[in-house]
Amino acid sequence: MINFLKRLFGKKEKFSLEVPIEFLQADPPDWLLELKVKSMPCSDAFAVRVRLQTETRTGSATIEFQPAPGGVAPQPAMADLTAIEAGRLLVLLGFSFPNDITNVGAPAMDGIPAMLSAHQREPYRLKEGNCNLMSWLDSKKSPPPTIEIALLLLNVKERLFPKK
Repeated sequence: MINFLKRLFGKKEKFSLEVPIEFLQADPPDWLLELKVKSMPCSDAFAVRVRLQTETRTGSATIEFQPAPGGVAPQPAMADLTAIEAGRLLVLLGFSFPNDITNVGAPAMDGIPAMLSAHQREPYRLKEGNCNLMSWLDSKKSPPPTIEIALLLLNVKERLFPKK
């Protein structure tokens, strides 16, 4: 009985959702996507942040690298998305958000483990999904939306920082 009264009359915990800083700035994007790729023995850890505008079907990306132990990370790079990249991301989000942005596969011990975060500005919603991109790079199967969005963001990174 006491627990019931505490729940009924006790102070309610306030639930606060951290809204990304991009949504608080002038001319905020409609969507914010972030792909975080973990460091593996033969690759760098990096993050790709993409801001998308639905009305103009445009977007921009920022790529940041984590420095390797004892090393220096390259400077962050910024670029506009191509019309095809922005359009494809908006179509994928339109058909798959929020229900199809999920974890794909088992946690990765090797390969290219990544986490995709998709933020919608209005109404504010966040969906996240973990995946291993390595098994999908040369796959002929149609990837689930989490993988397809992550691979598009990986392609943006490769366009700005081609492998040597």
